[in-house]
Amino acid sequence: MEVKSICPYCGCGCSMYIVVEDGIAKAIKPDNSDPVSSGLLCLRGFTAHEMVYSGRIRTPLVRREGDLVQSTFKEAYRVISEKLSGIDGERIAVTGNPHATNESNYVIQKFARAALRTNNIDTCARLCHAASCFSLTHTLGVSVMPHTLAELEQSDCILFVGTNPRSNYPAAFHRILMAKRNGAHIISIQPIFNSASQFATTFIKVNSGTHIYLINTILREIIKRGFEVDRGADNFSELVSVLEENTPERARDVCGCDREKLEEAIEAVGGSQRFSILYGMGMTQHSYGTHNALSCINLAMAKRGKVFPMRGRSNVQGAPDMGCDPSFTDNLTEDDKIRIEESWNMPLPKGIGRGITETAYDEDTCAFLLFGMNPAQSLPESGRVWRKLQDSFVVVVNSHFNKTCEFADVILPSCVWAEEEGTYTNAEGRVRRIHKALEPEGKPEWVMLCELSAYFGYDMHYSHIGEIQEEIRKIIPAYRDVSFIEEGFREKETRYRMYFPVQFRVVEDRRSPQFPFLLTTARSPVHFCTGEFSRNSRRLNKMEDVCMASLNPADAEEIGIGEGDTIRIVSSAGSIEVKARITAHVSRGTVVIPYHFSEVPVNSLIPLKLDPLTGTPNYKTVAVRVEKGG
Repeated sequence: MEVKSICPYCGCGCSMYIVVEDGIAKAIKPDNSDPVSSGLLCLRGFTAHEMVYSGRIRTPLVRREGDLVQSTFKEAYRVISEKLSGIDGERIAVTGNPHATNESNYVIQKFARAALRTNNIDTCARLCHAASCFSLTHTLGVSVMPHTLAELEQSDCILFVGTNPRSNYPAAFHRILMAKRNGAHIISIQPIFNSASQFATTFIKVNSGTHIYLINTILREIIKRGFEVDRGADNFSELVSVLEENTPERARDVCGCDREKLEEAIEAVGGSQRFSILYGMGMTQHSYGTHNALSCINLAMAKRGKVFPMRGRSNVQGAPDMGCDPSFTDNLTEDDKIRIEESWNMPLPKGIGRGITETAYDEDTCAFLLFGMNPAQSLPESGRVWRKLQDSFVVVVNSHFNKTCEFADVILPSCVWAEEEGTYTNAEGRVRRIHKALEPEGKPEWVMLCELSAYFGYDMHYSHIGEIQEEIRKIIPAYRDVSFIEEGFREKETRYRMYFPVQFRVVEDRRSPQFPFLLTTARSPVHFCTGEFSRNSRRLNKMEDVCMASLNPADAEEIGIGEGDTIRIVSSAGSIEVKARITAHVSRGTVVIPYHFSEVPVNSLIPLKLDPLTGTPNYKTVAVRVEKGG
């Protein structure tokens, strides 16, 4: 039997078939008719079924006298209700699940607001592309990628910056290669020469954290040199004024870039008639990540081109769309709010909620209900987060064990994508169905919350997902025309075109005698996010089962370390030990560490520095020193 579904990994959301024999997932087959991937699945997609059978949470667990012991759902629900019922909703933090369905995420946020009376509902999008949603909303009036990945093939010039689409978004990278085959000029702007950059026509290496200055310089020059640009969008004169200081001469000093390569990029972008720009977390995971994203959108808008923010997890677009966002109700019209209150038979909690990068460090927070998120591994200053979780009442709802489970008072087992029905919304805003192929190890989140809500005196009953989908159509404005049966798009028409001028000011962290290196965290070509899925894949884990920090050979020689040696990395926030990988692809004075390995808590090195517009942390430019380890 072959069951059609969607890949559970990145935001491309490729279609696939799960091959099932005797009730067991045996393999994954590509969908050759898929408009996203054209049947070209990546390694993670082909091995997606392997994580179904490893590392799973299979029964509710409740902490008794310091130990997690097996329990029942009823007992777990009783403990949760006893602990949370007496707590003010303002002191509770809830997260949606970017690997769960739209239907489950809608019910998660409804439970948070109606039963727990809190707007403190967020997702891991806060840590990656909240900057993109903010920037798209304030420039184009839409909070999703305005285009489809297939449109990349029509481009005559593609610039990708702060991302490695070859390893992170292979479906998009395939489109880039097709465009190049058709004659497109490909530009890569990165602080590190990554695997996608070898396919670029022009590669520009920049100092970490200075991308915005280079993007602004390209934009200034194409305007100044008389190339065709959109002068009719709002705020054009302000844009020209802000860009005045971004000269190629200064860009060479600020960014450390090659002048000839910069000239190539200016001419290619300026002369383009079908320009596209892609960017990823190398742009958004900064304390000025929103400004980085805005600079990319300004450039695309000037060329009447297309912008592609590359989203992380499979349903990280859909989860906030469903209301798993602390500002969700604040952005609704009064009529929309009335419609919700009438449907839910409950007034909405007042005010704007707090995101996870606030609640995880706030003294007032005393309880966490965490669906599919792993803050003990993913948030900055891990030591502070661990202490907060240790002092709080913590409920983890997940399909796999993770670092945060070590701090949980109650754990509930949820399904993986192959065990339930529902929909995902990919990075394009494409609403895609997943189908149940396997008998579940746990329960869908929406089923658990219907059961749990009764313990809070709030009746929330759905007999099947079709009832949830009908409510979503009524409540979520962007989904009013979505059928949920046939594949289609959420609302994604741009409503206006408005430049948002931004300027480079300063890099978050600088090298110093005490901390002479800059650390950046990165995604491995093999693993994914905090590792719950990929590290439970037999083949993926066999390819990479040890965390390694990449350094330049000259730096390694100067410190006196070799390949595989244990090194100690120290920042102002903490220290870790990790094995060294020596590679010329990393610039001198730079350290690159993946963030998938709980046994090497790289985020304990990350000081808490947030983007003031979105609350997204800086994970990409952190001053450290490197020493020989024990």
